[in-house]
Amino acid sequence: NKLNLMCECIDEHLGDFVEYVKPEGGLFVWCKLPDDVNMLEFVKKAVEKNVAVVPGNAFLMDDTQESHYIRLNFSTPTDDGIINGVKALGEVAKLYR
Repeated sequence: NKLNLMCECIDEHLGDFVEYVKPEGGLFVWCKLPDDVNMLEFVKKAVEKNVAVVPGNAFLMDDTQESHYIRLNFSTPTDDGIINGVKALGEVAKLYR
């Protein structure tokens, strides 16, 4: 299923970079970026690779507060979209390693 595919891809391409807990259901996986990574900068670099992720601060009462989380959707993309999207996020992550 798409959730398992997303988690397998995260483990392969982002496993040493992000922290996440595999959800038991739903449509999204929340990933925590390292504390020294600017989440909004990471999101912008992802968009430059044609990958849209939702910045975690979008879910805060005050969206100007700092957040180190991003939300990945696995329900909408195709399997290839998940594979290629998470691989591209792994390329962004390499910029911070």
